Amino acid sequence: MKAIQDELQGVQADYVVMKGQRDAAQVELEQAEESYNQITTLLSEAEATVDALKMQAVVLGDEVEELEVRTEELRASYNLLEENYDLVATAWGQIRAGNIAFNASEVILTTVVRKGLGREEVRAHLERFMQEVDDVAYRRSARAPESDMYRAIFLQAAVLDFAVEDVLLASGDVIVRAVSEGNSIPGVPVLVYLENYPDQMVFSQGTVLASSKWDPNDGVEIDRVILRILNEAHSNAVNAGMAISRERGDAVLLPGDDFRSAIFASRDLKQPVDVRLVVAEDTWRSETPVELYLDLVP
Repeated sequence: MKAIQDELQGVQADYVVMKGQRDAAQVELEQAEESYNQITTLLSEAEATVDALKMQAVVLGDEVEELEVRTEELRASYNLLEENYDLVATAWGQIRAGNIAFNASEVILTTVVRKGLGREEVRAHLERFMQEVDDVAYRRSARAPESDMYRAIFLQAAVLDFAVEDVLLASGDVIVRAVSEGNSIPGVPVLVYLENYPDQMVFSQGTVLASSKWDPNDGVEIDRVILRILNEAHSNAVNAGMAISRERGDAVLLPGDDFRSAIFASRDLKQPVDVRLVVAEDTWRSETPVELYLDLVP
C-alpha cells in the first residue's frame, strides 16, 4: 500500500512539472504568434509601400519624359525666336518705303568732332566724314554722275564752311549729322545738309523713351507692338540730336534677350499692360546707340 502511495505522489509531482512546462510553452506560443502577427503586419505595410513607390516611380518617370519633351520644344521655340528677332531687328533698320533711296530728313551718318582741334583739322575731319557719307549713299544706289567731288551726294559749297565755323565756336565736343534734304530715288544724287549738336546728356536713366498699351485679348502679337515703339524710340532719339550707330544705323538698342523675354512673359498675361522702352543709363548724344530695356507695367 505504501508503495502505491509513493508512486502516486511521484506521478502527481511529474504532473505538476509537466503542467508548468505546458503553461510555459503556451506563453511562448502566444508570444511567437503575436510576434508573427506583428511581422506579418509590417511585411504587408512594407509591400504596400513598395507598391506605392513603384506606382509613384512610374508617374514620375512619365512626368520626366513629358518635361524632357517640353524642354526640347521650348529650346526649339527659343532658337526660332532668336533667329526671327535677329532677322526682324536687321530688317526694320533697313526698310525703306517703295523705291526711295533716302527719306526726307533721314540721318545718313554722324560723326563726333572733339574740342581743341584747329580750323584746318576740323575741316579735314569733316571732309573725310563727307567722303564716308558719300560711300553710304553710293551703297544705297544714289548716284551723282555730274559731280567732280562725290559719287552719290550733292552738298552746297557753303555748308561745309559754315559747319567748320560752328564747330570752332562750340564750347565742347560737337555731333555733326549728315541729313537727306528730301526724298531721293536710286540713280540720282542725295541732297545733303549738316546738323550740329553740342555733345551733352540728353536722356537720364529711367526715362521712358516710347510706350504703348497692349491687350492680350485684342489678337495683336506683342512683338509687333515692341517693334512699333522701337521705331518710335529711334525717332525720338534722332529728334533729340543723338548720333546714330555706324554698325546698325540706329540710334537705340534693345538687347535681344529683352525682346525674347517679353514675348515669353506675354504668354501668361491676361490683362492689358503698358509696354515701355526705358533708358538703361544716363546717355550723352555721342554715346550711341541709346541702350534700352523693356518694362511691362500692369
